[in-house]
Amino acid sequence: MDFVITPENVRVCGRNCGKTGVKVSWENSGVEVRFIGSGLSLEIAVEGAAANDLPYIQVWIDGSRAARMAVQNGANSYTAASGLDDCEHTVKVLLVTENFYTPLSFNSVAVSGNAPKLLEPEHDPEQLIFDA
Repeated sequence: MDFVITPENVRVCGRNCGKTGVKVSWENSGVEVRFIGSGLSLEIAVEGAAANDLPYIQVWIDGSRAARMAVQNGANSYTAASGLDDCEHTVKVLLVTENFYTPLSFNSVAVSGNAPKLLEPEHDPEQLIFDA
């Protein structure tokens, strides 16, 4: 099941400079997604990153460090979690390299499983959202 990412349905970590979606350019900024299912993938877009200077993201699944991967130019789908028990999980995806001039846009999230469901995020009361 696919969902468009908004600051209302994910927890924004760090600084967000998107008006409607989630766009980050600062290190350790990104999204945290709560869901019921066995897997999760995200569509992330970046434009204009040099081939030898691609941004990297780090994934955490239920508080444990998982994959670290490069984000390619364009809008692409990245599998953050798969093969999990079909129950409640939290996945956090953060930009971990400095990439100020080519921000990442978190566009959508896809949850897989028997009865996939996106859960309400646990918002940080001090979350910073900037209009860009």
